[in-house]
Parts: sequence; C-alpha cells; structure tokens
Amino acid sequence: MGAISPTSRMFGTLFAQEAPPAPVIRPVVPRKKVLLIGEGEFSFALAYAQKHPDYEIVATEYCSGKEVREKYPKAEANLRALHFLPNVRVITKIDATKLGRYKNIQGVFDKVIFNFPHTGQRDGSTAEMIDGFFRAVKNVLKADGKVQMGVVDTVHFDGRYVLWSAATHNRFKLTKRKLWDRTGFYKEHDYIHVSTQRDRMITANRCLKYTFRFDPTADSEDGFLHSSALSSDAGRLNHLSSVRRCLGTGKAYMTNRKRNRTIIVSKYKSSRKAFQLVGKLITKNKLKKAKKITIRLIKANPQNHVYRDMLETIKEQQAFLREG
Repeated sequence: MGAISPTSRMFGTLFAQEAPPAPVIRPVVPRKKVLLIGEGEFSFALAYAQKHPDYEIVATEYCSGKEVREKYPKAEANLRALHFLPNVRVITKIDATKLGRYKNIQGVFDKVIFNFPHTGQRDGSTAEMIDGFFRAVKNVLKADGKVQMGVVDTVHFDGRYVLWSAATHNRFKLTKRKLWDRTGFYKEHDYIHVSTQRDRMITANRCLKYTFRFDPTADSEDGFLHSSALSSDAGRLNHLSSVRRCLGTGKAYMTNRKRNRTIIVSKYKSSRKAFQLVGKLITKNKLKKAKKITIRLIKANPQNHVYRDMLETIKEQQAFLREG
C-alpha cells in the first residue's frame, strides 16, 4: 500500500474538521399541569393563563355553565377568551370535595389552586368544604405538588372556617405565606376578589396567599398560622404585625368586627361590662353615649340580637324625649 501524500493528509484533515457536529439531544421538559378550583366567573383563570402561557391549565367551577353565565356578568366574555387559548381547558360542575372521581380530569397536577373558598352560606358548610377539599386533593396532586389557597385576612379563616384543622388533619403543611397579588399583575388583568355575601371588592392588602405541601409524616399538632391563639386579641395583633412585615408598609388592617372588639376590650375590658355601662347610661338619660357604645357592640357581635334590641330601645327613648 502506497504512502499518503501531504496534500491528501491536508485535505483529509480539512474535511474531518468540516464534518457536521453530532446533534445534541435535549430532554423534553413536560409542561407544568395546574388545576384551578372554584373559578366563578373565570377571570382568575384568564389572567393566570396569560401569565403562564407555557402551563397546561384545567379551570373548573362547581356550578354548571348556564348557572355561571347567569350568575356572573363577565363570565361569558371570559369563557369566550379562554376558548381560544390552546393551553386551557374549562370544566364545570366539579365538586372540590370529590376530586379524583371525575373521568374528565385525568392524571395528577403540579399545583392545585383554590382561591377564596366559600359556599356562599354562613351555616358551617364552608368549613366542611375546605376539609373535604384537603382530603380529596391528594388524589390529583403529584407527590411533590403543592396546594395554593387565597384567603382573606379575616377572623372567618382564623376560626369559623377551621382552615388550620382542615390542613393539618389531612397532613398538609404550610410552607409559604405571602401577600396576595404583590406585583399587581392580576388587578391589571381585571381580577379582584369579590365578597360572596356583599358583592363588594376586597382590598389587596387584606388578601394573603398560602402554599401547602402534603407531608404524610407531618405532625397534626404542628404550629400553623391560623391557630386557636388568633382568637385572642393578643394573637390577632401578633398576626397583624406579621402581615405588616409582609406588606412592607406601616399599615395593616383588621376586620371591622375584630377592630371593634379590640376597642371594647381596651376601653371596657369586655363586652359584658360595656353592656352594663350602657344600662347605667340609659338610667341617667345619657342616651347619645349609650347609643355610641351599643353600635360598637353590634359591630363587634353582629349575631347578638340583645344589643340590637337595646339600640331600638335607646332610639325609642330618644324619640320620646324629642316629642316631649
């Protein structure tokens, strides 16, 4: 076999260098799957889909499509816009307490979001729904998935809705808490939480966002933000201090009910003593001051009809004195 000439070696080296590189095979990163619960008018779903166009989103609502359109004026426009988004699927008539039973919701999700859960009733059904949700959401949640819940900074979530008990008893651990919509993105995209009862907007600085992770080894007695300690005035004030730090401002807000309770305790030590003082003021015909204290008692204890009856008595007595 003859020797290879220098020219051949040069061209051979040149051709070898110009050979195309081997293709780089990159792993396909699956899109994050997110399940939205209790969407109402679907305004949050629309804003969330615009914020995360690379996510695979399933937006659900408890009511039927017809009921949603009748109940929410903006629902029709939102549903029409969602229809043209390829990464969003809308499903109605989904009960948050029965997740895992629906054939049209397949697989597991990286994140499940349930914003401001409420049944629209004040009969204890909201607490039952939240507990049922935490019990059922494990069926559709990945092992390392998380549950995100928007809540209003109010005594209802502290106690009446039993959020602490529902989460811990179902082995969910609070891992993160931050101010709701801190950047203002959702407000800019026409999503603002509206109270179920009074059809009024809730200001953003009274809304918080909690993130939970399922931990089967978690102790059900672990400390949690919404604990029974918050039922006390001292506990509530400590909570407000943490909210103030979260806000990054010097302002934090109590609910009207809690604020009036705190004022009553600071001035009169208890509602009972404040009520006794009202009786004494009435006997002395100091009706203006008695009326002022009674109105504060009603705001602090809206379910107490005795205070309302007392206010009517004071008004009648004032009317009688004016006529006399």
